[in-house]
Amino acid sequence: MFTLTASFVAIAILYLVWRCTRNHFATRDLANLPGPPSGSFLKGNFGQLYNIYGFDFHMKIAEQFGRVIGIYGPFNTRQLYIFDPKAVHHILVKDQYVFEETTAFLTSNSIVFGDGLLASLGERHRKQRKLLNPVFSIAHIRNMAIKLKIDRGEEEIDILYWMTRAALEMIGQCGLGYSFDTLTEDTVPHPFSKAAKDLVWVTLDCFRKLDVNRQYSPALFHFEFEREFLLTTLVKIGSPQFRKWAVDVLALGSKNLRRLRDLVWVMDDTTTKIFQEKKSALARGEKGQGKDILSILMRANLEAAEEDRLPDIEVQGQLS
Repeated sequence: MFTLTASFVAIAILYLVWRCTRNHFATRDLANLPGPPSGSFLKGNFGQLYNIYGFDFHMKIAEQFGRVIGIYGPFNTRQLYIFDPKAVHHILVKDQYVFEETTAFLTSNSIVFGDGLLASLGERHRKQRKLLNPVFSIAHIRNMAIKLKIDRGEEEIDILYWMTRAALEMIGQCGLGYSFDTLTEDTVPHPFSKAAKDLVWVTLDCFRKLDVNRQYSPALFHFEFEREFLLTTLVKIGSPQFRKWAVDVLALGSKNLRRLRDLVWVMDDTTTKIFQEKKSALARGEKGQGKDILSILMRANLEAAEEDRLPDIEVQGQLS
């Protein structure tokens, strides 16, 4: 008689067989495309493609196999790798509504950044775009400017360091109406600024092929495989409270997961605080003269017709 554990194992095996069989028949037309051999059965070429030191691999397959390449995905399923300029133009620009983002991409964006434009499709995406488009009008953009002056005489300065700080401060002031950095040498980095950089930033040293510790690589980079092939199933298990508890438990044994969780918490706490402060000011009738994107967006949302109005969670989702 099967035990409960054995039943779960049998179901898991059947699911994997079904996925592999389905993907095999769905992608068998790609078998004739030239491409590199599989790196492993579990990850295919993904371990080589999604690697912070993987630029040489990308260059190698481009030079060896051309602009349209057949690669191996998890469990040796065949997938398409394209960097032909004309094809990419159709995918990203001309026919972008035909080539929609994957469910895994949208789900991960929703978890990390919130329910904004990067996590929506279809009618929900259209409503968000409709409300946001006027915010980025020339009249509004013209009023968004901050001054940066660095007077150091003939002393050598690290321009990348200062421009990075200035860019994040511009995003803060122009986008959120919030200052994260006084742009002085003795300023302690704001937790949000540090979290934003650590989440997605690839340091220049990585491209110079220096011996960089992996802790300086983007936090999201360590979870490309899990994000693409496990996340869409995991988010359907249990309640949000249960999933949060599961992440906390798993993070005890994973430094990378713990780091990613903490960065997302910092960004969520900061954007929630900013959003609630502006929402409270609007509720008190203090519409003010805020020219930042968030202030304009929140005022536009209040004035929009009921059918076009966005819920708070989607407005806040635009912040990150």
